[in-house]
Amino acid sequence: MKKQSIHITFHNPNTDEETAKYLTKLIAANIADKIIQAKASRQYIADSNLSSSTVGLTM
Repeated sequence: MKKQSIHITFHNPNTDEETAKYLTKLIAANIADKIIQAKASRQYIADSNLSSSTVGLTM
């Protein structure tokens, strides 16, 4: 069976500088989101460990 290939061509009406600026902004936002998610995850784990260590206390 012969393997088919698809050829796709995109036309970018922006200048190289505009494209680079947009891609940089997009990548930076993605990295910032990942950092925020990782920090929130670490905080959740820390909070979970803290609350589980106080389970044995009675009033």
